[in-house]
Amino acid sequence: MTTDRRKLNPQELAECAALKAEIAAHNSKAQPGKKLTQEFLAQELGMTQGNLSSHLNGKRAISKEMAAKAALLLGIQVEAFSPRLSSEISLMAQAVSSPAANAAPAPDFNMAALQRLKGKATPRSLAALDRIEKAAQQGRLKEADLVLLEGIAARFEELNTNQP
Repeated sequence: MTTDRRKLNPQELAECAALKAEIAAHNSKAQPGKKLTQEFLAQELGMTQGNLSSHLNGKRAISKEMAAKAALLLGIQVEAFSPRLSSEISLMAQAVSSPAANAAPAPDFNMAALQRLKGKATPRSLAALDRIEKAAQQGRLKEADLVLLEGIAARFEELNTNQP
């Protein structure tokens, strides 16, 4: 069976390879049973596993919608695998958001990771996470805030690895 699909340009090929690498990196850090399979990702992205495979192997270009959904599933920013699509998504978001909401979260702030934390939070920590999320959405997190939050996250990771 042959297709009349166009060949992807070098930038699109690089984006496909970078997304595939991000999935591999995510899975290399994931606990057993928490790895993201192509079947699971495809279902979450609204496509077949074969279609996803075509994207990851450079046969089909990654769309903005796919990039956004994949980034959320992986807990990363779209820019990690496609600065071009990240820029296009940002422009689209500015076009549909209110002027007050146009302030973007700090570029390194991971909203998906915050949402995962909120699922495990105590009422007191949930209130703090809600305030952090609101500040990020309003674009009020500064570099010093990110350094502080990264230090807290590293402390929790260290505590989790040192527990029996």
